[in-house]
Amino acid sequence: MKRLIFVSLLFIGFNSVAQTTTIPDVNFETALINLGYDSGPTDGAVLTANISGITTLDLYNQDISDLTGIEDFLALEYLNLEVNNLTSLNVTQNTALIELNCNGNNLSSLDVSQNIGLTHFEIAGNNLTSIDLSQNNNLEFLNVQGNSLGSIDVSNLTNLTNLVISYNTFNNIDLSANVNLDSLYCDGNNLNALNLDNNSGLIVLSCTGNNLTALDVTGLTQLDLLACYDNAITNLDVRNCSQLTGLFCQLNQLTELDVSQNNALIYLSCMNNMIDSLDVSFNPNLEILRCTDNLLTSLDLSQNLNLESLYCGENNISELNVSGNPNLRVVKCHDNALTCLNVKNGNNYNMYHGGFDCTGNPDLTCVEVDDATYSTTNWFNIPATASFSAGCENECSSGVSSNITYENKELIVFPNPTRDQFQIKNIDDFEKLEIVDLSGRIVYQSKTNGVFDICFVETGNYILKVYSRNAIAKQMLIKQ
Repeated sequence: MKRLIFVSLLFIGFNSVAQTTTIPDVNFETALINLGYDSGPTDGAVLTANISGITTLDLYNQDISDLTGIEDFLALEYLNLEVNNLTSLNVTQNTALIELNCNGNNLSSLDVSQNIGLTHFEIAGNNLTSIDLSQNNNLEFLNVQGNSLGSIDVSNLTNLTNLVISYNTFNNIDLSANVNLDSLYCDGNNLNALNLDNNSGLIVLSCTGNNLTALDVTGLTQLDLLACYDNAITNLDVRNCSQLTGLFCQLNQLTELDVSQNNALIYLSCMNNMIDSLDVSFNPNLEILRCTDNLLTSLDLSQNLNLESLYCGENNISELNVSGNPNLRVVKCHDNALTCLNVKNGNNYNMYHGGFDCTGNPDLTCVEVDDATYSTTNWFNIPATASFSAGCENECSSGVSSNITYENKELIVFPNPTRDQFQIKNIDDFEKLEIVDLSGRIVYQSKTNGVFDICFVETGNYILKVYSRNAIAKQMLIKQ
């Protein structure tokens, strides 16, 4: 009888060992303890029965270097490994995975051939030089931003709706099979051309910082946001994009821009081109206009009653009348040929601090404002030759700080798109960060570089501004 009891106890002890999973990384095990899947203290193991049925595992920013043991999480459907220190990862046993996020690690390769159920896959901000997605036909969302990929085959990903391939080294990308795409981000590559003939459902297109000389968007009738700045585009036809609310085409070689069919336009940025005429009379919803550094000689804003911010510096404008634009809070018209400037719009008291600048207009002698005393006290960016007055003699025809440099530095923002948190790389001398909506309203700001939590920010498209000592770097940010 004693022999039988001893044998039984021996079998039970052996069986207990067989039911444990080795977890060599202390931070990994600590995270499991904090999540209630291990009792602690850390001993390098966890009961397999405690983890085999888990479907969701969030290990965001846990300083994990080794994920050995993940192979026994057989039921995992959602795995978040974002912002850790992983140099390798084996998920070949996690065949139930639907969503995998390993942004912000140090992975140089990853085998996802066994994860055929994946619909959402993010591996931004790693060190990939290649990725095989031939077995992942169910993917709907793919983010490989900020790696070292020279090519990628997405021809089998016919269900793909969101594709983020920004800040790699692509020379070309074949999207002919991705007919369901509604969002494409391919910024900061080496693209010479972009064929979107089969992508008529695109709602968001961001292809900034490439080598594009032409961009055909005539078939993108559902486009809401187009960001194609910092290329070498000479012609841009957006007349068929009637739903467009945001157009960012600055830093190109445009000589003309027709936005007469874009009645929904809210944000227009066409700075740093060679445009000599700009008609915005058919854009009644326009709230922010940036047309700095062009060849404009006049600007009629009489139909833009919703305009809140105007940046039209570094042109050849001789007269500017914004007295009929009651919502204006920013007027930057520096370095023009102004002889007449009327900003008497009834809203001068609400002008943003530093929001007025008419320096660099040596022939300007009088600026018409709501209250000359107030403007003299609070507005400083005015030529020495000019003064403020409630009524200037030289009436304008009807119409209604320069020390900062806007850099085109390629920020690495990951994840982007994001649901709640993100980080930035490739910025020196960080001073502050701002997130601005398409109306120009600041919705988030921070003076500390690190993990930025924007869980409270509404879903949408935003402008991310990162301020360093003497510069501002800008990037599109998508909040899901």
